[in-house]
Amino acid sequence: MSDLTVTTGPGFSTLHNGLQELAGNNSSTIQEIPVQNEVFQKTETPPADVLKPAPVVSADSEETRTYRKLLDAATDARLNAYAPTSHYLVGAAILTKSGKIYTGCNTELTAYADHGEQVAIGKAQADGETEIVAIALQCGSEGKPLGFKPESNAPCGNCRQALFECNPDLKVILPNGPEGMEVHTVRDLLPVAYQRKREPWNNPQVVEEHFSDPLVEEALIARSNARVPRSHYPVGAAVETADGRIFRGSKIEASSFSSQAERLAMANAISQGAKDIVRIAIVGGNDPHKGETPLNMTWDSFQAIAQVAPNAVVLLPDETGEFIAHSMREFPSFLVVNTPKPG
Repeated sequence: MSDLTVTTGPGFSTLHNGLQELAGNNSSTIQEIPVQNEVFQKTETPPADVLKPAPVVSADSEETRTYRKLLDAATDARLNAYAPTSHYLVGAAILTKSGKIYTGCNTELTAYADHGEQVAIGKAQADGETEIVAIALQCGSEGKPLGFKPESNAPCGNCRQALFECNPDLKVILPNGPEGMEVHTVRDLLPVAYQRKREPWNNPQVVEEHFSDPLVEEALIARSNARVPRSHYPVGAAVETADGRIFRGSKIEASSFSSQAERLAMANAISQGAKDIVRIAIVGGNDPHKGETPLNMTWDSFQAIAQVAPNAVVLLPDETGEFIAHSMREFPSFLVVNTPKPG
């Protein structure tokens, strides 16, 4: 048995005694290397160097005015957040290279939540916008004043990874006081980020065919805009509300998990104040001339549909590519969980 090196801190004596007993009469030694105990202590706020602002922009610059507009859009988006579990409302607004702004909010349709940042990414992606240059965030607990500390508005680790995969140099705008802001790059917020080279993927483009249903057409467009660097298996969805509006959702593979197309389509609707969903079309596959029922559709997604729209009609392609209507009432009743509906 070779020498064992242990780094000490709180509770070292218990560990040390246990290791000595384990070693017994063995001739090996246990070497103690003291360290400062404060390494293990919780701090109320992150160290000053955790958030490193990007170079300060001029107060009267066009860039600053754009960032302020983005923060205002995130603040408005937060009002539509649906968070019956956490009661923590997140608004996000992203700016694309083309100059368009897409907003998103967190939607907790089941135990698995779609984060506001990723809802906003999904909206842009479903619209064919793939180049994101900035994102602004505004967060706060339900029924309480807005939080203006940068660290309480910063994206979570999972969203940082998703944003990094979209654009490592993406600007992240966080409120700092009621009127101030901080500007970072996601690269600075996620040092030593996970990176892996992916092969390009080619989604099927929409082919002008016999689909007369606009909901199906929108789902096919969403499929063509899916971001699937891992699976190369695109999925698109579209939901229709009682007033006839249609909202798209594309499968997004970023960070450690995939955002499901059908969930993002519903989140897209909810984030724009549309909650009375009556129909949803879902399509997967790489054949440009027809679709298929997506492989490996999750129970979680069906539960999300059942929770938000228990009376909705779901359109899924059969083996010939023809879209067949199914009532959510055909699915098991245990999918519906007892949580408040958006509204």
